[in-house]
Amino acid sequence: MGDKPTIDPLTPWPNPKAKSAVARGERKIDTQGRSYATGRHGNAIARVWLMSGSGDIMVNSMGMSKYFVPSLHKIIRRPFEIAGVTGQFDIIATVTSASQHNQAVALRNAISSALTYFDPATRQVLQDAGLLTRENHLRSRTKYGKRTKYGKRTRDTT
Repeated sequence: MGDKPTIDPLTPWPNPKAKSAVARGERKIDTQGRSYATGRHGNAIARVWLMSGSGDIMVNSMGMSKYFVPSLHKIIRRPFEIAGVTGQFDIIATVTSASQHNQAVALRNAISSALTYFDPATRQVLQDAGLLTRENHLRSRTKYGKRTKYGKRTRDTT
């Protein structure tokens, strides 16, 4: 019996499902020098890879000016302007679903998160501007028996 290791009941077991926690203030960058983040708004989902560069933004293998209408460019560039790093980073992004406006807002949220992962000093500035708050604007589903999510019943009661 003496050759079996004893287990200390006060020592916590390691959780195999626990994600590796990165302390706030540490950079999250992969081996290629990129930071990755996801942003959501409505049904839109944006995945962003941010790296040092000349300010090019590629969305779904197209330039931003080709993919989005000019009125949405300001929404997408806002995190860079607030952090004061305009033209210093290249973005490769994939966006899916929803309207172009929702895609632009999801992209803005993802860029904000990626900037904080790349340079933690920008976190407080972006947080004060409200760009790091979670978007709760999700599209509600249509309930059964209703025309819309809150609409009247579809059946006639006559």
